[in-house]
Amino acid sequence: MSEPIQNLRAAYHILERNIIRALRTQRGDATQLSLQVTEALRLLQAAEPHRTAFPPTEYAMLQQSITVMVQQLDEARHLSSDSPEGPNLVVAHRASTGGRPRIEIDPRFLAQALDLRGTTHLASVFTCSARTIRRRVTVKACVQLYKRVDWEVQVISKR
Repeated sequence: MSEPIQNLRAAYHILERNIIRALRTQRGDATQLSLQVTEALRLLQAAEPHRTAFPPTEYAMLQQSITVMVQQLDEARHLSSDSPEGPNLVVAHRASTGGRPRIEIDPRFLAQALDLRGTTHLASVFTCSARTIRRRVTVKACVQLYKRVDWEVQVISKR
């Protein structure tokens, strides 16, 4: 086989791998997917001068495969990885109490969030102070703040 054909075959396999990765990870990102479309069309354009060197069935398969890749990339441009169906997840809301609005946080979500981050980081997520997060943890008893070990009390809360 000629060297240009081998190079085109290798380039096709690399392109195929990159397009599969893009379809899995770049859904909805029109810029990145457009780059992959350009690469696919560029490969087809590079194969055109060597059309006679390819076996006819292989060249037809190359054209068909690149056409399918471009169609899938075009479809993926209009998709989003987040499904719009269903209501948004509400884990915190402000409750009117007649004075300063109180921030109510779902205790289950707060307990799981504290396993991952400290109160300072969660304060920026909930747009409140870290003290507010610590108070909600104490009031809702989401996590065990203290434990007794050999008659001594030790603080185990994350900060």
